[in-house]
Amino acid sequence: MRDDEFIEEVERRTGSASPEEARRIVEATLGTLGDRLGGGESRALASQLPRSLGDVLQAHVSEAAEGFDLEGFFERVAERAGLDPARGEPATRAVIEVLEEAVSAGEIDDVRAALPVELHVLFRATYPPSAHPPAR
Repeated sequence: MRDDEFIEEVERRTGSASPEEARRIVEATLGTLGDRLGGGESRALASQLPRSLGDVLQAHVSEAAEGFDLEGFFERVAERAGLDPARGEPATRAVIEVLEEAVSAGEIDDVRAALPVELHVLFRATYPPSAHPPAR
C-alpha cells in the first residue's frame, strides 16, 4: 500500500475534514505505537510500511519502550493529532485497521506479541499472537 492510499483510507474511515488531518492522525498513531514498541519490533514494522510512514514510526522509537495504558494511548494520539479527546479512540482504531491491511499478518502478530496484553484490543484479531485465525 502506498503512502497516499494509506492516508486516503484513514481519511475515509475517520471522516477527516482533509487529507492533512488524516495524515496528522496517522502520524500521531504511528508515533505513539513507536513510543510503546521500542526498537527491534518497530524496525520490522517500519520495513513493511511506505518509507515516509515507516520514518514516522522510527522517529519515536527509543530502545526502551515507554509504559502507558490503553487510555493513555488514545490520549496521546488525540493530543498529537490536535483532535478532541473523544476522537482519540476511533481515530486510533481506524489507523490500526488500515495498518493491519497494509502489512503482513505475521508482522501484526509480532507487534501484538511485543505489546502488553491490554493493548492487544487495538487489533481486530481475537486469537493469540502467532496462532492462526479461525477458518472462514
